[in-house]
Amino acid sequence: MKNEERNMKEETQVSERIKEIRKALDLNQKEFADRLKMSNSSLSDVENGKYSPNFEMVRNLVVEFKVNIDYLLFGEGEMFINPGRELFLELEDLAIRNEGVRKFLEYFEKSGIFRYKVMGNAEELLIDNFQSIDQEIKNYRDKNEKKISHKTETTLVPG
Repeated sequence: MKNEERNMKEETQVSERIKEIRKALDLNQKEFADRLKMSNSSLSDVENGKYSPNFEMVRNLVVEFKVNIDYLLFGEGEMFINPGRELFLELEDLAIRNEGVRKFLEYFEKSGIFRYKVMGNAEELLIDNFQSIDQEIKNYRDKNEKKISHKTETTLVPG
C-alpha cells in the first residue's frame, strides 16, 4: 500500500474514532463542537472524513475529555486515559507551549514524509536502546507511583 493510501486510511480511522468518542460521551455534534471550541460544521467535516483533525482539535480532545491520544491516533489502548496520567498531561501541556515542540507536532500532523522518517528513526532508537529506555520508563513509573501513594496517604490522614 502506498504511503498516500495508508495516510488516507489512517485519517479516515481517526475521523471514525472521533465520532465514536462523541457518542461514548453521549453528546450531540453541537455540544461536542462547543466544548472543543470549534464550529459544528467543522466537526461534521472531520467526523465525515472530509478534513483531518488539526492539532488544536486533538489537543482539546485530550485536555477537555481526557481522550487517550494513542487510541485517537492509532486505535490502541483505552478510549479515555486513567486519572493517574494527569501529571503527564500537565507536562505535555507545558511542552506544547514551546515553539519547537509545536512546530514538530505540526510537521508530524501535516507531513506524511516527516511522520514516516520520525517513526523510522524512533523504531531504530527503540531497537538499539530498548533495555535502557525500558529501565528508564520503569524508574519513572515507580517514582510516580510513590508520589501518588504519598498524596493518597496524606489526603486520607485525618487532620
